[in-house]
Amino acid sequence: MADDWPWDQDPDCGVFTCRSIIERGRPILFVSHDSDDHGWQFLDGGDADLEDAMLVCLSHIAQLDPSVVQLASMAPGYIAWRETADAPWVIDRNTRADEEEEETAIAKDIVVPNFQYKCTQCEDLHTGFPVVRFLRPEVCLAIPKEKRSSREEITDNVCILDGEHHFVRCDLEIPVIGTRETLTLSVWGTLSEANFRLYELHRDDSDRARLGPFFSWLSSRLDTDEYPDTLNLACRMLIREPGKHPLLVVQSEDHHLARDQQNGIPFAKALRIVQPFITWHSGGVT
Repeated sequence: MADDWPWDQDPDCGVFTCRSIIERGRPILFVSHDSDDHGWQFLDGGDADLEDAMLVCLSHIAQLDPSVVQLASMAPGYIAWRETADAPWVIDRNTRADEEEEETAIAKDIVVPNFQYKCTQCEDLHTGFPVVRFLRPEVCLAIPKEKRSSREEITDNVCILDGEHHFVRCDLEIPVIGTRETLTLSVWGTLSEANFRLYELHRDDSDRARLGPFFSWLSSRLDTDEYPDTLNLACRMLIREPGKHPLLVVQSEDHHLARDQQNGIPFAKALRIVQPFITWHSGGVT
C-alpha cells in the first residue's frame, strides 16, 4: 500500500457505486461509511436502484473523483453529502433507524450482479462471485516443493500424505446476508483411513449421500483477519451427491467461522475475505 494512500482499506478493496456514476458520468453526491461492516458506498444522491448497482475497487473511485479523498477518515456510521460536484462535503452521523432501507443502503438487499476479478493464482479474468480455493492441505504446503512428489498422492479431490494422512476437498459455505449469494471456501478436511476408503469406494455412486456424516479436522489455514486460527477446527463432513464436493460444517461453536456459517455475513465482509485471493477489475460489473 502506498505511503500516501489515505484510507485504512487497501486500494483494491471492493466498494459499491452505481452505473450512473461509472458509465454515465454523474457526480458522486452521497457517501456512506457503513457501521455494520465498515463498507463504503459512493452514490449519486438519487433514489437507489438495485439494477444500477456496481462493484468497483476503491482506487477506481479515488481516481474518478479525487474530492472523495477528503472523506477517507470519515468514521463508520457517518454519511457525507453535497448538492453539486463543486459544493463542500457535509458530514453527519447516519441516524436512519432502518439501515437496510433500499434508498440509503444499496448493498443491503442486493442480488449480486456479474462483476469481474482476476485470480492471483491463474491471472485469468473471471466473471461472477469468487470461490476461494486452496490447492493443497496446509500440512502439504509446509513440505519443500522438491520433496512433495515423493510424499503426497494428490488429485483435485483427494490427497494422501506419507501413505497415512487422508484428506478430501470440501466446500465450506457461508451465507451472504441480504443476497442470493453464498461464499464458498474450497478447503481440505481430514478423514480417518477407514472413512476415506469408504468414501473412495462409493465416490461415484448415485446414492453416496447416504454415507456419513464423518468427523473431520479443517486442514486449510484461511489466514484472514476475520478468521484467524482455522487450522484443525473440529468439523462435520456431509457427503453430497456426485458432482458436488462434501460439505464441511464447523463444530467449534465458539469460533467466528462456526457462527458465521450459521448466521451469515454481510456482503462487505465476504468481499474482505476473498480480497487476498483476487484482483478487482477496475471496470467493476459487466
